[in-house]
Amino acid sequence: MIILRKKRSFFLLIFLLIFFVLAYFGKYLAKHSIKSLISHELQILMLHDHGFSTPKNLLGFNSLSSALYEIPFYFPQNILKSLILQIQDFPNRPKIEKIEININFKDYRKILDDRKRFLQQGYASNHQKVKAEIKYKEKKYKSSLRLKGDYSEHWGSSSRMSFRIDLKDETLFGFKSFSIHKSEARQFPYDQTFGKLNQKLGNLSPKQTFAHVFVNGQDWGVMNLEEHMSKEFLEKQKKKESLIFKFGNDLDSHYNHGNLNEYPNYRIGDDRLNLSIYQNNKYLKDIHNRLLLSYVHSKRLEIDSSSLFNIEKYAKSFALASIWGNWHALSSMNSRNYFNPYLLILEPIITDNGPPKELKLLEERDKKVLSRAYDPYDIIISSDLYKKKINQIFSDIKISAADAQKYIDFYQSYFPGDKKIFLSKLIKNINTIEKDPNFYLTLNPYQKKHAKIAIPSIKQANKFPVHIHARHFTNGNIEIYNLLPDDVKIKSINFQNLVLEKNIVLPGFKTGEYIPLILKTDILGLADQKINILTEYKGNTRKHLIDYTLISGPYLNPLTNFISSEENLLIKETQNKWLIKKGKWNVNQPITITGTLEIEPGAVINFSEGTYIIIKGQLIAKGNIKQTIKLYSDKTWKGIYVIGDGNEVSELDYVQIKNTTALADGLLKLSSGTNFYNSKIKITNSQIKNSKAEDAINIIESEFVFKNLSISNTFSDALDSDFSTGNIVNSSFFNVGGDAADFSGSEVTIENSKFNNIKDKAISAGEDSIVKLQNIKIDHVGVGVASKDGSNVNVSNLEVNNYKLHAVMSYIKKDFYNYPSLIGHGIKINPIKKNAFIAQEKSFMSLNSRIIDTEQIDVEDLYQNEVMKK
Repeated sequence: MIILRKKRSFFLLIFLLIFFVLAYFGKYLAKHSIKSLISHELQILMLHDHGFSTPKNLLGFNSLSSALYEIPFYFPQNILKSLILQIQDFPNRPKIEKIEININFKDYRKILDDRKRFLQQGYASNHQKVKAEIKYKEKKYKSSLRLKGDYSEHWGSSSRMSFRIDLKDETLFGFKSFSIHKSEARQFPYDQTFGKLNQKLGNLSPKQTFAHVFVNGQDWGVMNLEEHMSKEFLEKQKKKESLIFKFGNDLDSHYNHGNLNEYPNYRIGDDRLNLSIYQNNKYLKDIHNRLLLSYVHSKRLEIDSSSLFNIEKYAKSFALASIWGNWHALSSMNSRNYFNPYLLILEPIITDNGPPKELKLLEERDKKVLSRAYDPYDIIISSDLYKKKINQIFSDIKISAADAQKYIDFYQSYFPGDKKIFLSKLIKNINTIEKDPNFYLTLNPYQKKHAKIAIPSIKQANKFPVHIHARHFTNGNIEIYNLLPDDVKIKSINFQNLVLEKNIVLPGFKTGEYIPLILKTDILGLADQKINILTEYKGNTRKHLIDYTLISGPYLNPLTNFISSEENLLIKETQNKWLIKKGKWNVNQPITITGTLEIEPGAVINFSEGTYIIIKGQLIAKGNIKQTIKLYSDKTWKGIYVIGDGNEVSELDYVQIKNTTALADGLLKLSSGTNFYNSKIKITNSQIKNSKAEDAINIIESEFVFKNLSISNTFSDALDSDFSTGNIVNSSFFNVGGDAADFSGSEVTIENSKFNNIKDKAISAGEDSIVKLQNIKIDHVGVGVASKDGSNVNVSNLEVNNYKLHAVMSYIKKDFYNYPSLIGHGIKINPIKKNAFIAQEKSFMSLNSRIIDTEQIDVEDLYQNEVMKK
């Protein structure tokens, strides 16, 4: 009986507590949803830093159903734990920096107005950007910001809202563009751990960190910072600046959100039809970028578009998600796609994955549920290359997953109050997959039951925001795709107050087909956001604005369909080996092959303008002192491009390469006349002369050895090494119109080499490069040696004569890198002038055991100097 009375007293207490809470907040309930109110009150708990990542962790409950029982027990314990951690100043926690975000009253009112509108409609749209000032360590940063996130978990509370922030000039924590979120809005700590594992596999994921955030003086507690898509994001992950694509569109999620009468066959967010690029206003000013965008648009509609994707990299992301038992990060809403400009294919960028889920071991009878994965992973999984590579990739994933616990422990150390998480499900999932990898690594994460094609009801038709998808091309053509399997009426097509067409019936789509209505018009060239199409369906009129103009095809991709036209020149020795014999040859068409190209000693090849050699494999061109190999043009030619597999070695010995321009053709646009990507290269006793390209030779993500190499008479830079490792011995660089040796993200040693008559820098180390110099002689140069942007340069025995600007420099050009260093011994400078050595504040320079005083440098002004101006 006593027990019963205690139970009744307990439930009475809970009832009274709920009653008073509801009474107290009644006035808010009239204006806001219960979900919004709960979100707001829970986030009040998170104001200030108390060592817990989420309200659930602080209160100590796992689910709403268990909250009444768990909170009274765990919450007091967690409060005590937090007090102890704060007294101890959070021992073993990574440093969390403080940032202040200040927004004036008028602009902050716009943010709150947006939030109110989003809450009313249930999703975010048409965000207003406002100006903001961010203060960090007494430094102020100009920026713009807006609310971020599609749904209310990002802005349901009026505090700790998610913001998208773009800095105007500088970077913060290495970010030029980033978002701030509550930890739970970024699936803490699972998404961060998943991202690190993905990066370890060589794939792209945004960097994330944490900061103690104050907004207009209010303490918002510790929040997550995630880097946004930008050229800085790519550079720090050793990728060249290029387009980043997003498939699908926001209209899809807005249409589906809360729609109880959703039409299942509506193509509004179809990933094949809808795609966009980040910063399109910036990138579409370049006609080549518009060409790449047009190409991807076209390829996405092919039945087999597997050649558009880097199968191996997408397979890694898919296999990692399979081990995780959670494919959320792979959805088009969370995935992005980087266009690799060297391979002309897409690579995945994934983010926002949740907690691991245990895979259930399926019996044979259960395997009937298997179907293809959602786009584009249905394309990836069905490819022959995926099937060939997946077992090896699975082995790599298992090795990568061994670090999962280490990563999650690190991220949890930011919030030491949280209960420790163990990733035992990963081991279980690996064991499950190993029982039948061919099944589980093709398991559909987003299986949908495709409803029978039925005509939309009038009620459903009333909810459609658009009826069509349309594209305009530079040749005047307009392609119109019906998003419905039923006829839609095109009432009019309007351009600059002119009605071009009207009253056209657009047939409904057929399953699996993407066949547009093609209209020929006189709207030639670019007509971005100038063409409106008015449609009608079941009494509902809708307007579609064509966003941007695409370049008309066909599109030349010189990296596909490798068949050489120079049949008389090339001898096919085996399936993957080609030979050019000794003798004089004239080349009038590009040479493109897969495999090994061998050029015999004494081969003299004269290339006509516009021709080039592209090899997917390796180049063996080994001449000798009596019989050199000459690759040249009486005018100019576009040079050589070797795409390696990372293992085979290309060798050039006694080779002379002359009169190249940059290799640009169709979709391919390289900076150099001699290019190596993902290769191992050995060049000895060779010459590169008279280059009219941005770089005479460009080495990308490769390993190289140059010995007795001479590069001379270049229009711009001589050697450009991007994200590569190498050794340069007994080589010479002279008559160079830019930098002689420019290193970005590279680790290189240069020994016993000479640099003469260099307009800009003889040796430029940037973007976290590590460069060792020994026995170097530089004469008649703009700048002798420069260490910049996080690079470390060590010099032994350097002679710099007749410099115009500075003999030795260290400075920061890009503020998202650490400060550089330059240490030299045996340094001889002639003449010794006041400006011989210059080191920017916070960088480090020591020459001949003397530390050089640092000073302020106006880097922008520096690059306006005639020596360094590009």
